[in-house]
Amino acid sequence: IVGELALYAQTKDAFSKEHLRIVQAACSTLGTTIENVRRYREAEDSAGIDFLTELPNARSLALHLDREFARCARNHEALIVMIGDLDGFKQVNDKLGHLTGNKLLQAVAAGLKSQCRGNDFIARMGGDEFALVLTGLPVLSTPEMVERFTRAVEAASRSVTEQYPVSLSLGLARLGVDGETPDQLLEVADRRMYEAKTQRKMAARAVTLHSDGAKVRPVTPAVNE
Repeated sequence: IVGELALYAQTKDAFSKEHLRIVQAACSTLGTTIENVRRYREAEDSAGIDFLTELPNARSLALHLDREFARCARNHEALIVMIGDLDGFKQVNDKLGHLTGNKLLQAVAAGLKSQCRGNDFIARMGGDEFALVLTGLPVLSTPEMVERFTRAVEAASRSVTEQYPVSLSLGLARLGVDGETPDQLLEVADRRMYEAKTQRKMAARAVTLHSDGAKVRPVTPAVNE
């Protein structure tokens, strides 16, 4: 029961069986309407969640970044945006199927979340791309956080499949250094993520060439900042 419909009349026995029939028919329609409104509101409330990983989605990321950007700019507090993309994830989908790929995404989300501090924010932007918003993090602590996130992804990958390893490429952007607006920070972090991914591919090819007797190239980092 979600509500009550009551009718009153000033005269005795004013309502007939026909009135009752009309009211009962109206109640059915009203009940359906109210239920639809409730479901719509519930859907609105959950619209900011990625249902596969249960992380905030891109919409929530944009709202959170706007709030934190304004607060950190006002308080002169450090703010870092990280964009991460999984290396090797397509091979898992192609070789083991999308159900295994979904399990891997869930494991990666849980692994990244386990490495976050209480005030850190992590979201799934879509596909195999994740975003992190870190506030109040000293510059010297950044490499340590990157290492923790990278190891968490590798551990999550091994927990799902040992055959097809998955790693993480990260791009970083700092407020006041790499951008003055949320969009600028996202753009810089995204570009650096792709640069890091390209460097990892080049390093992997260099290792392959070296194993075939060619000259090896220096290994490049998995993060650009």
